[in-house]
Amino acid sequence: MNDHNRWVTITINKNQYQAMEGEIFLSAAMREGIEIPHLCFEEESWLHGDCRLCMVDVVTCGKTEMTTACTLRVYNGLEVLTDMPETIRYRNSRLELCRAESPEFFQRRTSGF
Repeated sequence: MNDHNRWVTITINKNQYQAMEGEIFLSAAMREGIEIPHLCFEEESWLHGDCRLCMVDVVTCGKTEMTTACTLRVYNGLEVLTDMPETIRYRNSRLELCRAESPEFFQRRTSGF
């Protein structure tokens, strides 16, 4: 079995889950029913990774660092927090910027935010 086809343990909001090593973290979280705002997988979205709505906090040695869930690759021992107040405020401000740039897109979209 090569290293990119094995299940590893990750921690999301203090709960442990199994995920495929190397997969995109956002996909793993969505599979587990963990809601993270995003536009990355919207076919009609013009952003494709640039919206920054999916920001999460990766915990390393007791410190957190914000990163995008749509670019973060899963590895064994990965620890992520999705609900830190500062990160939620950041997502909300990014959402307002996205809405201002393309109000038509957000008028068509009725769920997820």
